Amino acid sequence: MNAEIPEPESASLSEGQVHHHRTGHSWVDLSIALCAIVISISSLFVAILHGRTMEKMVTASSLPYVQIDTSNTDAQGNTGIISLTALNAGVGPARIDKVVVTYQGKPIRDAFELLRACCEVSGEQRPSIITSMLSHRMIGSQKDLDFLVMRRTDDGAQTFARFDQEREKLDIRACYCSVFDQCWIAALHASKSEAVKSCEALAGVEYKD
Repeated sequence: MNAEIPEPESASLSEGQVHHHRTGHSWVDLSIALCAIVISISSLFVAILHGRTMEKMVTASSLPYVQIDTSNTDAQGNTGIISLTALNAGVGPARIDKVVVTYQGKPIRDAFELLRACCEVSGEQRPSIITSMLSHRMIGSQKDLDFLVMRRTDDGAQTFARFDQEREKLDIRACYCSVFDQCWIAALHASKSEAVKSCEALAGVEYKD
């Protein structure tokens, strides 16, 4: 009688099973595992560092830098004009949140209050001026905004001369922010802007026109 030869058991892996090859040396297997962990951590660190670097680059490429200036000539060097100007010399747009103007310590609320305070201009006297709202405005990169322009006329020559003399006694401060809500205060007689947490740091009566 012939004996039946048993069939060998299937050595195939069922679906979803993973066969881990081992070297047979525990210290080698441990070293390989540790290397994999170190590589993973290093890759994560590099990714985080790259993300922070990119964030800083984007922030730096969006920084505004506002300067407050006054001049008695135009861009072509012509006289007979006085201007108060906000210039954004930065690489990003500037949001002007608040403007405070004082003359000899007295708060000024608008252009005509300024002319009455500095130049004794009455309500009936209207010198040739053009005004523009500065607060709550956006100024693009490398752009400027004249928020007060006075032109000399025959009837207003005396007022023009007086304002030309007294404008240097003005204290003009503007708080502006970047698109990332980083804020600074620019001043007429300051060489650089002062970083602040928010425009609430700029105290005083707001100048509106």
